[in-house]
Amino acid sequence: MLWLHPSYQCVLLYRLSTYLFRHGRRFLARLIWHANLFLTGADFSPISEIGPGLVVLHPVSTQIFGRIGADCTMWGHGGIGGGRSGEDIGAGPGLPVVGDRVEFEPRSMALGPVQIGDDCVLGAGSIVMSDIETGTVVEVPDRLMRTIRAA
Repeated sequence: MLWLHPSYQCVLLYRLSTYLFRHGRRFLARLIWHANLFLTGADFSPISEIGPGLVVLHPVSTQIFGRIGADCTMWGHGGIGGGRSGEDIGAGPGLPVVGDRVEFEPRSMALGPVQIGDDCVLGAGSIVMSDIETGTVVEVPDRLMRTIRAA
């Protein structure tokens, strides 16, 4: 019953939509893309390139617009996408290129034409907008949370 789980469905529907897109069936590819968004909450564009072994732990509000290598993990509520730059580094104008075995923790993002090397970890809540070397761990510094009490 694995195929009933949204984490599996979102990747399967992406693979189907990108197959149709690359074989000239663009309307049907777009229909599957929107079905994926409606059924699982994952927004994986058919123009994106995703390597084998992608694991999406929480597909709701996860976006992929760009190129991702093999065996990557996405925790959810984040993803990769473009900016206003027209620079093309290999995934399309303004889109990021992500290496193999990269882990995106919750709410982490790679935005714009950036390259992320292999074996990187983007910590929870991190936003990457410049190139990252292989094996880098990106973390957001701790913040002091203040409780506001009503009078």
